[in-house]
Amino acid sequence: MKVKKLSTISDLKRNIDFNNHLFVIDVCQNYCFLSQDAETAMFFHHDDMIDYVIKNIVNNDQYKTFLFDCSEHFSKNCFHLKSWFYVNGYNSLMFIDSLYGHLEDFILKDRAKISSIFFKNYKPDEKNFSFELINLCIPVYKQITQNGLKVEPFDDVYYERIKKFIDKDGVFHPQFTIINEKATRVGSVLHSFPRKFRKHIKAKDGCKIVELDYNAAEARIIEYLTGDKKLKKSLKDDVHVYNAKLIFGEDVEIEEKHRDLAKIIFFGWINGLNINTISKSIDIEFSDTRALINKLKKNYQKIVSWSKNIRKKALKERVVVNKFGRKRSFASDIDQNESKASRQIFSFIIQSTFTDIKLAVMLSLYKKFPNNIVGEITDSIILEFKDDENFESNIDQARKIIENPFENKVYLPTKMIVGEDLGGE
Repeated sequence: MKVKKLSTISDLKRNIDFNNHLFVIDVCQNYCFLSQDAETAMFFHHDDMIDYVIKNIVNNDQYKTFLFDCSEHFSKNCFHLKSWFYVNGYNSLMFIDSLYGHLEDFILKDRAKISSIFFKNYKPDEKNFSFELINLCIPVYKQITQNGLKVEPFDDVYYERIKKFIDKDGVFHPQFTIINEKATRVGSVLHSFPRKFRKHIKAKDGCKIVELDYNAAEARIIEYLTGDKKLKKSLKDDVHVYNAKLIFGEDVEIEEKHRDLAKIIFFGWINGLNINTISKSIDIEFSDTRALINKLKKNYQKIVSWSKNIRKKALKERVVVNKFGRKRSFASDIDQNESKASRQIFSFIIQSTFTDIKLAVMLSLYKKFPNNIVGEITDSIILEFKDDENFESNIDQARKIIENPFENKVYLPTKMIVGEDLGGE
């Protein structure tokens, strides 16, 4: 493949047809490699030129555009900055680091065939549930943005930040990014909405806001993935109180401080943090922290076995695939810092599994209540229903979808808050 250097926006206009298929190979360190055929890649490095290309991609939904990181094919020292994936027919951009594993075999085997296959014949792998789900959920989140949340003005710098998303009727239309760079959760400005100001998010006239917050979601996902019966038993009550009794002893009167410590230790262990890091975070001696973690390991043997197998397979294959087919390459992470990569691997599996389940939930809600989904914040899904004779029935139906997405294969109970505003008042 020949590389042609472009120096100005005029060069871009002469060499790029934005009404044709466009394949952006890589964007990194303000450098961009771009191709429209299998023979020539264009190369440029000015911010305004990259902005011009991205702007034209966003404003044109008549063709498929694929953008992803493959900087190692150009420079071993190239620092990854941005990777995008554009879906035909929708004016949406998504980071695709977690999908890189889905594409990399193709890139490595035969780059010469990239344009012909990706431009014309590409179809998502039917087995790759996560990839299919991401595509299906794009119109879901566009609808959520369109539905919006009514926000009354409040005196804070955060309100100034979101004003551009608020229309003349006072309705806040937050944007959503379905895949974030090297993260797995859906991204949105709504996620950073300060809790103390949520009371300013008001229900529309004649409606009530319903917030359904998943309870102990991360622990339930771990039980779902590992099948650990003791963890399942602990989740029938408060898992962190159960773990506090386990590590501090049944004869100790469990207070909030014990529960908090047990929570930090449990998730630190699950996410692969080293003992020294956990010890410092809870201000307990290294040897005592190790003894507490060993009590958890002894009780949750199935989790221990699952963790070892996941780590061994990931370090060997250098690509991790979650339960629903979402892939992420950890090759460069493992080469740079194997210990840190191990922690990221567990975090990716747990968080991406929850995200994919939540995407499936949002898709089901969209089919049943397209105009009632108004947002999501971290582990919460926010709905808005008219306060009429169908209100209770609608909540019951929505809650069943949210809590039992795969017909009893995983149960994710929620805490419900109903009110005139997002604060539940």
